[in-house]
Formats: sequence, C-alpha cells, structure tokens
Amino acid sequence: MWLVAAGLLLVVAVIGTILIVNKKASGAALATSSVSTFGLTLFVPAYFYPGAAWDQIITGQPSSVGHLVMNPSTGPGSKQDSMYGTYVARAQNSGIKVLGYIPTNYGKRDATQIKQDTMTYLNWYHVDGILLDEVSTDARNLSYIQDISTFIRAQNQGTALVVLNTGLYPSDESYMATADMILAFEDTLTRYQSLVVPSWVSRYNASRFIHFVHDTPADALGSAMALASLKNANHVFFTDSAMPNPYNKLPSYFKSES
Repeated sequence: MWLVAAGLLLVVAVIGTILIVNKKASGAALATSSVSTFGLTLFVPAYFYPGAAWDQIITGQPSSVGHLVMNPSTGPGSKQDSMYGTYVARAQNSGIKVLGYIPTNYGKRDATQIKQDTMTYLNWYHVDGILLDEVSTDARNLSYIQDISTFIRAQNQGTALVVLNTGLYPSDESYMATADMILAFEDTLTRYQSLVVPSWVSRYNASRFIHFVHDTPADALGSAMALASLKNANHVFFTDSAMPNPYNKLPSYFKSES
C-alpha cells in the first residue's frame, strides 16, 4: 500500500514538472515571437531623425516591416532635408511603403493647409501616401475627411495611400470608404487587453486595420501579437515606451518584434 502511494506521488510530481516546463516554454515562445509568426506586419511610426534606428528598420527584417511613417516636424517641415530623402528612397527600395505624417487637429485645421503639406511631402520625398493624424470620428467631420482623402488619393497617378488615425474605431462605418487603412487603436496594453471590437469590423479584411500599443513589456509581446490576430488587425506596432511620446525611438525589443 505504501509503495502504491509513493508511486502515485511520484507520477503526480512528474506530471506537475512537465506542466510547469511546458508553460514556461510556451511563455518563452510567445515572448520571443516575431510579427511574422502571427501573420502580422509592422507599421512603424519613425518619429525620429534618420540614422541608426532607420537603418535597423530598413536592413533588419524588411519583409516584416510593411509601412513606415516619417514625421520631420509635425508635418513635412519648412525646409527639405536631404537625409530624409536618402533614407526614404532606401526604405522604398527595400519594399517598405513610406507615408508622411500630417495632423488635422480633429477637423479644425484648414483643409487647404493639409493639401499643401501633402504636395510638399510628395515633391520633396516622393512618399507613397499620407497618414492623417488626430482624425475626429464625429460624423459631422466626415465630409471634411472625404474631401482631403479624395485629394490625396488622386496623387501619384491615383496610387497614393490614405491612412486615418482615429485612435479608436469610428462609430460611423462610412469612414472605411475614405481610407485604405484605419489606425483604430492607439493606447496602452492594459486597455488593449479589454478592447471590444465592433461587430462591423469582421466584414473587412484585417489588412484594413492598424493597432499601435505602447507600454507593452517584452514578456507580454507574444500574447499582445496573438491578441492583434484575434482582433482582426494585420498591421501593428508594439513598444515598451510610454507617453507623452512613445514613438521617438524604437522599442528595446524591436529586433525580436520584427
């Protein structure tokens, strides 16, 4: 009887050890997984001057980086910079689409200024499209965005991309017709974990949605990527940096992420 009991204890101990090891191994795999593991692509807000970090984006794993956003001075700036021109061309030659950042101030900025900024980006840096930031999801601003979007899409012989950063999912699905992609989440990992995606999102391909998640520690990177897949977002950017500007440098784990 004593031998049977001892044998059962040994079996339980072995099974427990296996479960613990498997759990640790699984956690390690998630922590070191790249976006390609989950069928995702990186959408990088490179809001810092070209140099070593841009080199890392361009020469590291270009197949994982689909898009890069440049932002010389909360827009194209007042003077052309040859360094940006060189790096934009290098990124494009690596197969990365480069977008120019333009703020809209939630519909308060004159549309004419936004169109001028668009042409400046195109003339100076030959970008592939524009990311419009601070886009209001108020239905009353829809016509404002439609006008600007139509103008941008007419550039580059009708191939210019339009990305809207609404920061959250618009209540009006009509916004989807005004852009190629929508940056529908931009917040912390804690809030990302509780994000409820509207039912209408499932009617669109995941390639239409972008999620930016800051305050994401390295050991949560894999599980965060898995969440993106479940939430129907193909383009992502995770960083361990925090507000007020989580995009002024690459995340410490960028090599693993890409």
